Amino acid sequence: MKLPLILLSLAMLVHQQVMGQMVEAATHNFNVTSPVNNGPYVAGQILPCTYRLFSNVDTSGLDLLISLQALGGFTPSLPPPLPTATSSTNTTNTNSSGSSSIPTESTNGTYIISDKADVSRTDAFFKQEGNLTYFEHSINFNIPTTAKAGNYKVVFTERTTNANMVIPIEIRPAAPTPSHASGASPSGLGPNHSPGSIFTGTAAPAAPASSSPLLLLLLVLVLALL
Repeated sequence: MKLPLILLSLAMLVHQQVMGQMVEAATHNFNVTSPVNNGPYVAGQILPCTYRLFSNVDTSGLDLLISLQALGGFTPSLPPPLPTATSSTNTTNTNSSGSSSIPTESTNGTYIISDKADVSRTDAFFKQEGNLTYFEHSINFNIPTTAKAGNYKVVFTERTTNANMVIPIEIRPAAPTPSHASGASPSGLGPNHSPGSIFTGTAAPAAPASSSPLLLLLLVLVLALL
């Protein structure tokens, strides 16, 4: 009797933790499961943006803008290249939305993740958890490597109501790429030294063949003729 009660308690605890990570929109027509509130993310890596549309709410008029904004704003030290936002495919937790766009950055550290996020309600995005049914979409945003480290917010804006859902996050600097010393030779030899090769002019000259055996043979032949 104790084992079913323990399993039930664990299931309820997991469900509470998952529900606790969700943030519901003020209009109660969708919620966000990622990014996580105050979660750490790294420049040059993926920032997942996953949102769920409730099946029992009309979302036909939903016009959703998703953006990444630096808190306080700042001017980037270098103009970063335009990164691409890619939708996830065949993953365990999310389905591809196919609605991602190329994000652009303004001078105050704001990136447009999706100017018009996909809000379609088709079988490809349908999910069910117990009595809860919803349509889940996900966008994988590539954080630019030039994004400054600091505090940011991911903003889900409903254009129809001008309501904003704000998820605060932290972006940490990109990991440095290892560099090799210039002019170093893989073999440990200097730049002007290389092992000899029979296919190049750098091969070591062969030692001349000894003439002693040939002279001995000629001497034997001469003695045999005498």
